[in-house]
Amino acid sequence: MYVEIAKPLEVSRIAVRYINRLLLPLPFSNPEEYLKAPPMTPEGWPRDMSLFLSRVVMHDPESEILVNVIQALEPQAPKQSNVTVLFDIDAYQDVSLPADDVTIKGRFADLRAMKNRVFFKGLTDKAIDLFR
Repeated sequence: MYVEIAKPLEVSRIAVRYINRLLLPLPFSNPEEYLKAPPMTPEGWPRDMSLFLSRVVMHDPESEILVNVIQALEPQAPKQSNVTVLFDIDAYQDVSLPADDVTIKGRFADLRAMKNRVFFKGLTDKAIDLFR
């Protein structure tokens, strides 16, 4: 529908983005219980975190897919019974394709597969159970 109405000349970026919101129970002092790549602090620093933000950009040379992964602990409101951690996955390809290119649909399938790979490899079983 978009192609018919807007008549774009080319596609320059193909992407899927999923922003997952994990509601984690308090007290929250051990992010590695939920995240496989949690923020790390040196020995001797306080363990309890009020906020964190990390961003990693990865490139898979075989598929030419790039992935932005953002993990963030949001501020906690007073008397809140849980904390919110965002696990934001943006899988994309920078391309130069005609708008009617037949490979676009398959590329979206590849991007979704990469998103799923990052999701399931980036969260612990305890975190994944929160989605069930």
